[in-house]
Amino acid sequence: MPYYTRSFLAGTATFALILGGVGTAQADTEVPAHIEATGVTLLGASPSGVAVQQDAAAGGQSVVHTGAWGSTLTARPQIPGALGSRERFISGEVTGDQLSWGIASSGSASSSTLLHRTDLLTGRTTVDGRASGTDFSLLGATAWVASPDPFSTYPLPSPALQVLPVPTAPGKDSSAWTGKTSLYAPTPMASMAGWDADATTAVAAVRNYLPGDKSFSPTGDLQLLQIPLSIGLPSTLLTGGKTGLVDLALGSRTVAWATKDAAGTTTVSSMPRTGGTAASRVESDAKAMLDELVVADNGTVGYLVPAEGNSVSLRMVSGNSATDVQLPVGSSGLAAVGNDFVTATGLGSAPGVYRIAPGGAPVPAASIPVAEFPMNAWSLNSGKIYYADRSQGSGRSLALWARPVSAQAQLGDESLLDTPAGGLPDAENALPISFSGARGLVASNRYNLQWDLLDRDRRTTSLEQSPVRRKNRSVLVDPDPQVSGPYALLAGQVFRANGELLQTLPAAARLAEQDDLFGSQVLYGTTAKKRAQVWLSNSENRKQRKLFEQTCARAPEVSLWGRKAAWTNCSRTQASVRDLVTGKTRSVATGKATTNLTLGEGALAWTNSGRAAVLDLSSATSTPTTLPGTTRSLVLDSGLVGRSLAGPANLDLAVSALPFEVVSHPRLTGRISMLGFTPNGDGKRDTWAPQFDTTEPLAEATLQIVSERSGNAIRTLRTTDTADGGIRDLVWDGKSSSGDKAAVGYYRWNLTARSASGAALTTATDGKKISGRIELGR
Repeated sequence: MPYYTRSFLAGTATFALILGGVGTAQADTEVPAHIEATGVTLLGASPSGVAVQQDAAAGGQSVVHTGAWGSTLTARPQIPGALGSRERFISGEVTGDQLSWGIASSGSASSSTLLHRTDLLTGRTTVDGRASGTDFSLLGATAWVASPDPFSTYPLPSPALQVLPVPTAPGKDSSAWTGKTSLYAPTPMASMAGWDADATTAVAAVRNYLPGDKSFSPTGDLQLLQIPLSIGLPSTLLTGGKTGLVDLALGSRTVAWATKDAAGTTTVSSMPRTGGTAASRVESDAKAMLDELVVADNGTVGYLVPAEGNSVSLRMVSGNSATDVQLPVGSSGLAAVGNDFVTATGLGSAPGVYRIAPGGAPVPAASIPVAEFPMNAWSLNSGKIYYADRSQGSGRSLALWARPVSAQAQLGDESLLDTPAGGLPDAENALPISFSGARGLVASNRYNLQWDLLDRDRRTTSLEQSPVRRKNRSVLVDPDPQVSGPYALLAGQVFRANGELLQTLPAAARLAEQDDLFGSQVLYGTTAKKRAQVWLSNSENRKQRKLFEQTCARAPEVSLWGRKAAWTNCSRTQASVRDLVTGKTRSVATGKATTNLTLGEGALAWTNSGRAAVLDLSSATSTPTTLPGTTRSLVLDSGLVGRSLAGPANLDLAVSALPFEVVSHPRLTGRISMLGFTPNGDGKRDTWAPQFDTTEPLAEATLQIVSERSGNAIRTLRTTDTADGGIRDLVWDGKSSSGDKAAVGYYRWNLTARSASGAALTTATDGKKISGRIELGR
C-alpha cells in the first residue's frame, strides 16, 4: 500500500462576513515603525528658520528637514540626501529664508553643480542652473557666487569668483547664465585657498605663484583679500606668511580664519572687516574642528570640539581667550544667528535644534522628527500584517514582525517572529516576503538564492531559486515571490510545501516576471513572437488554458484570486476580470500605465502614476474609488487594503478598510495529507494528521470520519486553533469515538469550518464541500 505525502488544490466559495465601509476612501491606519537614534547635522540657520540633515536609518536614506524656530521641522524629500556614484549632494548654507544646495556631477576632467534653493518654511524648491565647480554661496534673492573648477582653466588654475544673477538664472540643467561676471581674476596668477561671501562682500584667501612653482602648488605668502561685490576690485586685509589655510569665515563685522604652519601648530585668528590688527589664539586640541569656523555678530568665533564618545563642546574664541560650553550629546554642525550659536543633535534623550546665547547654556529651539527603520518588505494576509526591518539582527538577518489587523483596520500588539527575514549582504533592505494564512515565504538569511518556507512562523524547509538568464538579461532575485497555502511560486517555478518542484514556467514567462498564484493554480503573462498572452495552469495536473492574446511585445500584468483572474491589455490602460467558472469577463478602465494590479475577495485594485484605486467587483455598475496619497505597492486582504506609501522620508506602511462592503468567503487553498496510515504502534505512520490551508481566519473546524463499508460516522475531531487560517491539530489515531480500533479499510472524511461571521469554508473555485478518502491499514 503506497503511503506518501501529497498536496491537493481545493475549489470555490459562498457567503459570509461583511467587512469594510461604503462610499468614500476610509482613513489609513499607519503601521508604526521602530525608532532609530540617528545623527543629525545642522546645515544652516537664520532669523527665518533652520535646516538640518538627518542621517539615514538602516535601510533608509538621509533626509533634510527645514522649518521655523519653535516648530517641528518638516522633511523635504525633494532634497536628496544621497545620490549615485557620479553625483553627490552638497549643502550650502541658510541665507534669509532659503537653504542653498546643489547636486554635483563629476566628469572626466572637471566637475559642476546644479544649484537649488529651498524655502525653509514652505519647502518650495527652485532650480537656478548649473555652475562650474562645487564651491558656491547664495547671496539672498539676487545672486550666487561660485568658484569655478580649477581644471576648467588648466594648466593654470584660476582663482576667479563668478557672480551668477538669480533673476536671469537659466533654470533646469543649464549653464547659460545671462549676466554672469567674474568677480575676481587678478594677475599674476594665484591659487585660491578658500573664500566666503555675504550680500555685499567676498573675502578670499589666496597664495601667489612664485617662479618655478608647479601647478596647484604655489609657495607665495598667504593673503586675505576683501572684494566688494559692487566693484569687484580686491584690497588686501592681511598677509599671513607661509602658513596653510584651514578655514575662512565671514561674519557681519568680523573675518575669522584658521591656519596651520609647517610645525603643525594651528592658530585661530580674527580681525574687523574694516581692517586693523588681528587677534590670534593657538589651538592645542587636535580634535578641534577648525575647518568649520562660524562667526557671530559680536565677533566671537565658534567651532566644535569633540571628546570621548559622542560628547561635544562649543569653543567660543574672543580675541586670544576661549570659553567652552558643553553641548547636547552628538551635536553636529554649527551656525550663528545674531550673537547666538546654533547646533543640532539626533542622539541622547532630547534630540533637536539648540541655540546658545552669550554666556548661556544650550536651549531647545526646534524639534526634529525621529528617524524610523523603513519597512521595505511587507505582506498582508488573513488579518495579519508582516514586515521586516533592521531594528534587530545584522548582516543578512533582518527582524520579522507581525501585527493582527481588525476588520476596521485597527492594529493589535506587535510580535517578533522566531525566523528572521533575509537581505542581500551588500544592501540594507530586506528581500520580498509573502504570507498566506499560516504559511510564509521569506529569503534565507544564510545563503543567496535560497528561500525559507514557514508554517506558523517557523521554518519548515528551504527552496533553491533557479536563476533566469538570457543573453542580455538575468533575473537573480524574484521581486514578487508568492506563497498560497501549501504552494510557493518563486522565479517562475512552483513548489510544494515540502520543497518538491512541481512546475517550471516557460523561460519567456519567467523573464517577464508577471505571474500570480492561488493554491496550485498559477496565472502568468508572457510574450511569444510579439504576441502578449495570459495563461492559467494547474501545477498539480499540468492542465493549462490560454485566457488572452494581443499583439504587442510586453507581457500583461496579472492577478489571481479564487475563481477570478485579471490582466491588463497591452497599453495597460484597461484590465479584464474573468470568472474562471462561468467565463464571464468584465472590462475595467484603469487609466494609463497601470501597475500593481491586484485581486482580492470581491475587489480589484491597481495604481496609476502613484494613485491607487479600488473597485467593488460584487456590483456590475460599481466605479473605482481613488485612495489618498502616493502608493508604491498595495495588497488586498478580505475587506482591507494595505499600502506602502511614499512618505516624507521613508516608505510609510498603512492599512485601511475598503470603501465598500466585502462578503467574507473563506476558501481552501490546499491540503497536505497521507493517502493512508497504519496505527499499529510501530512508530511509523501511526496517526493521520492532515493539514488544511485557507484564505481567512476561522472560528472552528470539524473533521468527520465516515466508514465506507457501513456509511456511519465513527469519529469526529474538532479544533478552534484556526485563527491564522491554518488547520493543523486534527489528528486521527485510527480509533472510533468509543475508543475501539477502527477496522482496516477505506474511510471518507468531511471537513467543515466557519469564519467568525459564520461563513462556511468551501473549495477554492467550484464551491463544493471539502472531503476525501483515507485508507487505514495495520
